[in-house]
Amino acid sequence: SGIVTANMHWYIDWLYRDFTQDDNT
Repeated sequence: SGIVTANMHWYIDWLYRDFTQDDNT
């Protein structure tokens, strides 16, 4: 369960980073 949570957190962080990348420009 820990790995799944970590993987989900990484995925969310990646998506959030990609989503905010446009605003970062």
